[in-house]
Amino acid sequence: MFSASEGWACTDGRTIFKFDGSKWNVDEYLSIEGGHVEFAGMHFSSRTDGWIVGGKHLGDPPAPGIVMHYDGAAWTEVAAPGLLELNAVFALARDDVWAGGLNAVYHYDGLSWTTYPADGWVWVLYFSAPDDGWAGVGDGWFLHWDGSSWAAVPSSTFGSVESIWFPTPDEGWAVGGMCPQPEIPSDECVFHYTAASGEWKPYPNPGSPDHKLLHGVHFAAPDDGWAVGQVIMRYDGREWRAVPCDEVGTCVFTLGGDQVWVGTFDGHILKYDP
Repeated sequence: MFSASEGWACTDGRTIFKFDGSKWNVDEYLSIEGGHVEFAGMHFSSRTDGWIVGGKHLGDPPAPGIVMHYDGAAWTEVAAPGLLELNAVFALARDDVWAGGLNAVYHYDGLSWTTYPADGWVWVLYFSAPDDGWAGVGDGWFLHWDGSSWAAVPSSTFGSVESIWFPTPDEGWAVGGMCPQPEIPSDECVFHYTAASGEWKPYPNPGSPDHKLLHGVHFAAPDDGWAVGQVIMRYDGREWRAVPCDEVGTCVFTLGGDQVWVGTFDGHILKYDP
């Protein structure tokens, strides 16, 4: 979302939507001969620089990746890196784009892709600056980019890292899949990072007695954040609290206050009503 009256969304069913302030309209619907497209990630660096990644499913695996770029007027396909589908994308600028897939993080400089090895599926990417980036990898570990290389950062392993957001450069939040270790105190799978500690730690939360899958996290400010999945929670700067919802959220974006949008597994886009 760029504002309360302008935003974008995409589905794993290869449809791109644009919000005009009153309704979501289909902006693009993609199909390819002999198969179909599935989108997995979307990010905009500006109103005239948007990116979507996913895979082209042509019948038999593997599914090659697909990269779409929006220039302010139309979506066009950009040559994808690697041989497999892509899960994550984060754009800092038209010539500074990152994508994640199986065993790799890729960087696009406007002309070509550079490959950086990673051990596992890269599910999410987040950058505070060109020399300060994060990747969430399957099996619950993190990589940090310092402007020249990616390095593993200590964390308590959990099922998967599916979403990362930093409300400030020195404080970050991550959510993901099932916690396999009983010693992890978090009912929902929320992890917290501070520059002072230099590591990701499980964050204790009130909630249900069972671990809940979480798929998305986003903050408008350090004291105004949301996490969504099998449960939807809001952070007020002190604690996370559940917000009633009957649907499973896959992604969330907040502009602050009541301007909160959630995409769901059932194909709905929800707007928060206090």
